[in-house]
Amino acid sequence: MGKKMLASVLAAVLLFSLLGFAGLAEETDFNIGYYAEVSVTNKDGAPASAGYNGENHWRTYWNTVNDYSIAANQHYWGTNYTFSAERSGGLPVYVDFDYGGKAAAIHQIRLVETLRNFDGKTDLGRYTRVKLYNKVGSEWQVIVPAAAANGEYALMDDNSIALDWSKPSLTENLTVSAWNNDYAKADFIHVPLGEYIVSHDFRIEILEIGEPNGDAWGEIGIDEIMMDGHYAADSELADCAPDFLDGYAKKAVSVMKKMGTAENAEQARTLLKYIADDAEKETLTAQVNKAVLQPWRNLALEASLSGDGSEQLGQLNDENANGLSYWSSDPMGSFTYDYGKTVTVNAIELGGCNADNAPKKVAVYATSGGAETLVGEFDVHIGRVPEHHEFNLETAFGSDAYAEFEKAGQIAQGEVHYSDFYTIVLPNAAVCEKLRVQTTAVRDSGRTGVILTEARTFGTDGANVEYHYNAENMAFRQPVSVTDGQGNPLRMIDPNNPQRSSWDYLTDYNITGDGWYKTALPYDEARIPFYITIDFQGRLVELEKLTLGEGREATGQIKRIEMQVHDGKDWVTVPPSHTQTGGVTADGNQAVLDWNNLSRAESDETKIARFMDVEFDQPQLGYQFRVKVTEASNYWGAILLDEVMAWGWEPMAADIETRDNAAEIKAKKADYLLGYAAEKPTQKNISLLKDAVSGMSGEEKEKYLSASQKIAVRDVISNTTASAGVNPEKAYGLNDSLWADITNYWNSDTTNCDDNLWAQLSFDGLKDVDSIRLSTRYYPCAINSLDVYAQINGTMEKIMDDVPVYQAHTPELGSYFSSTIPFDAEGKKAYADKGLLRSDGVEINCVSWYQIDLPRTVQCTAIKIEIEACGGWGASVSEMEVIGGDPVTDSPSVLSCSADFSSLEALKAAGAGTVNARISNQRSESRTATVVVFFYQDDKLLSSYCKGAVIQAGTTQDISFAVPHVPQNATKMVYTIWGDWKDTDLRPLMEQIEVI
Repeated sequence: MGKKMLASVLAAVLLFSLLGFAGLAEETDFNIGYYAEVSVTNKDGAPASAGYNGENHWRTYWNTVNDYSIAANQHYWGTNYTFSAERSGGLPVYVDFDYGGKAAAIHQIRLVETLRNFDGKTDLGRYTRVKLYNKVGSEWQVIVPAAAANGEYALMDDNSIALDWSKPSLTENLTVSAWNNDYAKADFIHVPLGEYIVSHDFRIEILEIGEPNGDAWGEIGIDEIMMDGHYAADSELADCAPDFLDGYAKKAVSVMKKMGTAENAEQARTLLKYIADDAEKETLTAQVNKAVLQPWRNLALEASLSGDGSEQLGQLNDENANGLSYWSSDPMGSFTYDYGKTVTVNAIELGGCNADNAPKKVAVYATSGGAETLVGEFDVHIGRVPEHHEFNLETAFGSDAYAEFEKAGQIAQGEVHYSDFYTIVLPNAAVCEKLRVQTTAVRDSGRTGVILTEARTFGTDGANVEYHYNAENMAFRQPVSVTDGQGNPLRMIDPNNPQRSSWDYLTDYNITGDGWYKTALPYDEARIPFYITIDFQGRLVELEKLTLGEGREATGQIKRIEMQVHDGKDWVTVPPSHTQTGGVTADGNQAVLDWNNLSRAESDETKIARFMDVEFDQPQLGYQFRVKVTEASNYWGAILLDEVMAWGWEPMAADIETRDNAAEIKAKKADYLLGYAAEKPTQKNISLLKDAVSGMSGEEKEKYLSASQKIAVRDVISNTTASAGVNPEKAYGLNDSLWADITNYWNSDTTNCDDNLWAQLSFDGLKDVDSIRLSTRYYPCAINSLDVYAQINGTMEKIMDDVPVYQAHTPELGSYFSSTIPFDAEGKKAYADKGLLRSDGVEINCVSWYQIDLPRTVQCTAIKIEIEACGGWGASVSEMEVIGGDPVTDSPSVLSCSADFSSLEALKAAGAGTVNARISNQRSESRTATVVVFFYQDDKLLSSYCKGAVIQAGTTQDISFAVPHVPQNATKMVYTIWGDWKDTDLRPLMEQIEVI
């Protein structure tokens, strides 16, 4: 919202009343492009690579395309936006002007480029061919301009415009350089449209570029684009096509949903009459009317303000957003709004006037009931705003700019002083009494502080949260397992294509044309049904749809499935909707798939991607999702499947609070995360558990909190020394934490698997080791099998023999996303959104991991892997991690342990039982012994339980632990006893005992 924010909300309302679409006469034209939001993207919708990958961040801000400022410096060292076609993925590049919930009527577009001179060459770094568009409904339509008045451009057969910058419509002296007081000169090319074009979105597509400016690392400038027109009047809208009006109304409603201010709500309500579908109009009308009755407002105006920084702290909420009224603080400073009541904060706007001192990231915290919680950490993009000395008021361009700034209330003391605003729409709306904003990074790390001119918090009184989630593919790059009905892992070893046995391919956005990296599930009637399980790694997600993707028309397809989620306690069946697309039909709780009648297909000259979408009857909450395959066809002993996609979202904490079964959801969450953290006791998982119980109270909180504090962290062991038998000089890549780096890795450079083909991590002392994790980028260099050794009492002892390793191939953009089908574009965007593309945007920057769990905890000083088999190009390891922790040296001892039940069935029949143990504590301090019980169904955790007892120093005690709450669907129970050996850590004192 609001790149060109006005000085105050009142000024915004005034401007809208003066210039609003309903009240502005057609003849009152101005540069309406100044009020639009601008974005510059490549053909995949990703930001165009600008400012030499952000090195010169002043040149990366889209707002400089329509800010009335053109830098005087001829080599871009100023505030002009620049981009690299090569680093952006090639041409075309799109410059989009978004007018939000309003419609603009444009009659002329003015393209402005500075006169550049480098190495005696002039006029470099310019674009030379463009095409113009406006949006009608959801489609872009080409705008064909009028003929050029003076030969400035030529219309091509494809309706593009070839620009001749040697024949400009106008040349002017523009801004004064801050460095040498020279004037910048610029050429204007005026492109009249011949008539007023009405739209809410306009696009300039850059199709060709001239010679880049070498001093700007081969980048092209987009200095200024101006749009002459006005906000469309009612009479002009009446002449527009129905499909445009329908799309315009929906656009206004979507803007209102994102930013539900009174102005946006009223604008949307005014346009509802243009919605064509009556049922859709009724739904949208209800949403808009609710927003009109309770619109968002700037709650900061009513709040008291505190924090650190300058004496101007109180000016953060004075609605005077200019460079003369600002708050400054240390880089990590924070401020707090105290609303004095319960409010719902939906969005935050931060204003600044200096890009260097602007925050780059902020963390937002909400306080409710005296407890402060993290809402989230967010990127912030505040651009640089022009300074008064950068405008030549003797030119038409400069005087027009000054008049526009003055009209918008952006002139103070006779000079240009305004702010660029960045809006954060909170994905987790904050219901709170206080809101704190903490700067966590500034744009220029060399600057001493952060500067903000204004901080607005938009929302409503009370707890009035509404949730409108956009479904995403939650399965993307999540851990996948394939097991039979008894929970045994399934692997298909294809001697010619062993990479097909890696389940990583099922969630990697890869549907290939040649099938080389296609996952092959084993076909075995005796092992059907089998399960494909996706673990969301402790996150609670809500799912609404499953997609199965395949790339060839063949047999060997999944025919019938049942879908299930683990709700924290049980596996719950997810019924399919009885309204499906294509060849999906619901048969009770199962979905039947007819691949001859697809839900959808996407193809180009290189491949075909075929999809079956299975809609859920209703969204379902869960921590894991699995597909139970109950019928499939055989294709040479295999079932072919390329992709599993689970569509949904992470529900907001405040959303969960408002649900009728909130207490049940939170209780299951605590139980699940206790078991999850105990089974995978990383620092991350223990933190998830602590967060889950932080909102509890009383004995329940103490029970879970005590357990969470005493689970010993079993994480990556730091302070290791790497060595190798082959290429030892490259061994540093094994433990440099640069697992995604394309150069720092260890490579054997040989397939000769002799005793010298090994890699090792040595520790700085004795450690308990549980697991080994290996990463690789390319399957042809992956390890296929290895032996594991541990250094115990100075001697290397073999722990595991000929262990199979299954690693996938990291996607390459050239072979995975070379086509233009939507699935490929979606995949590239998913990698980009997760930060898995290299900084130049031309390649995927990630690896495939494989974990080897040791058969027992091994106390040692080093771990070595000796490679027995590898890919055809040798063995490469991007990173080798060892999971473990400090050894147990001061724990009580379990002398005996037994249960009063002989089997799980006997325990179920009794409904409860007891575990009896004799425990000795010959230490100088008391210790706690804790019995930990897990119940499983088919090796999947159902529930967990723990109970502790204090063992006094120097004593041996007989302790009985009750085992209540026995799940009747459990197929296995596991129990053990842990003991604390220092203030916060808990370690097993005995081997696990399994009861079936």
